Amino acid sequence: GVGVAASGAGADAVNKVANRVQSSIASSTGSHIQIDRNVTLTASDTSTIVAEVGAASVAGAAGVIGVAVSIGVSLATNDISNEVLAFIQSSQVTTTAGNLTVQAYEAASITSRATAASAAASAGLFSASVAGGGASSVNTITTITRAYVASSILNIGGNITIYAQDVSTASTSVLTANYATGLISMAAGGSVA
Repeated sequence: GVGVAASGAGADAVNKVANRVQSSIASSTGSHIQIDRNVTLTASDTSTIVAEVGAASVAGAAGVIGVAVSIGVSLATNDISNEVLAFIQSSQVTTTAGNLTVQAYEAASITSRATAASAAASAGLFSASVAGGGASSVNTITTITRAYVASSILNIGGNITIYAQDVSTASTSVLTANYATGLISMAAGGSVA
């Protein structure tokens, strides 16, 4: 007899984060802000994506003629696009005995793993097996992190500190494993990170 087997498996994960984080004083020139202590504006974001995607496929065939084909594909796409803003605009701020701090901080992180595996086995007087797998993981972080003072009057009794910091990180790992056995066999795999 003739034995034919085919199998396929696929997995796809798409994760997106888009936040706007803002701390501000705006348009307060008419009734300006006056205080006798520190003034601190802080905008902070710590968005996190953790993605694990896997696919496995197995095919086996036996007969006088045996043919087995197995394909596994795993895809992960992750994107963080945030806006983190701390600012004073079109305002008047007075501190008689305090500091002014305007700070924006971004610490977005992406951790991603994509795994694909396939195995094909065939047995017979004539047997052929093909196994293939592919894995891809694409991580993108495109954030805007700004701290500023614009079109404003500052009368500060202490120090003025304005800073923006982005310490975002992304890490990825991809793995493919493929196995084929038979009189004629082929196994191939590919990965993109």
